[in-house]
Amino acid sequence: MLALGWSREQLYRDLQEHAPEARLADFFSYLARRENREPIAYIRRKQEFRGLELEVTSHVLIPRPETEIIVEQVIELAPPNARIVDVGTGSGNIAVAIAHERKDLFVVAGDISQEALHVCARNLRFHSLERRIPLVCSSLLEPFCSRSLDIIASNPPYIALSEKDSLADEVRQFEPPMALYAGASGLDFISALIRQSQDCLKPGGCLLMEFGMGQGAAVLSLLNPKIWENASLLRDLQGLERTLRVWRAATSF
Repeated sequence: MLALGWSREQLYRDLQEHAPEARLADFFSYLARRENREPIAYIRRKQEFRGLELEVTSHVLIPRPETEIIVEQVIELAPPNARIVDVGTGSGNIAVAIAHERKDLFVVAGDISQEALHVCARNLRFHSLERRIPLVCSSLLEPFCSRSLDIIASNPPYIALSEKDSLADEVRQFEPPMALYAGASGLDFISALIRQSQDCLKPGGCLLMEFGMGQGAAVLSLLNPKIWENASLLRDLQGLERTLRVWRAATSF
């Protein structure tokens, strides 16, 4: 359907028709790209996330279902008119989904990659959210004021460099390395984000962050019990711990 430029209905209706010659070249081009293990989402330049269509390119990660846990938690936990930052927004999937479902929230989307922000900006325009979600080019939380945020949400890089060769070809060859790898342990960005969140969250504010399989205990060990409270590791649909939910202690420090 992508090569033909037809809808599903048109495909069924005109099933016996010959494909236009001009479209055959596109078909074989897409076929060659897929044979080279390029993800279908990049070939189509589209991926669905929480029922929303998003543009994706090789400058951003392909949104995955387990990341919807973060969105679900923000929708449930955010107080009215809360201030939210999506750190490492990529395609903007987290920010777009949150703003789509909670129109009262003030959401900011940040990423260090200008190319990713261009993709995010197009997704904001497509969903008529460009006036509601400011974009910030930044490394993690550097631009944000002390104790100004209600919730910080992030799907940061968390793959150890030693695990690179174990990844599927589709991931290793095509998804952006800066959004995947996080040092020798895979915890470099997670550790930095926890430290910065301590200063940027309001007392009682919440950090929601995705992490890799098997990293749960290591992530919990990074939390200072004098600063953080009520930490939980949330499980995805496969029953795997994939998301940290923790509150900044309500008392000042």
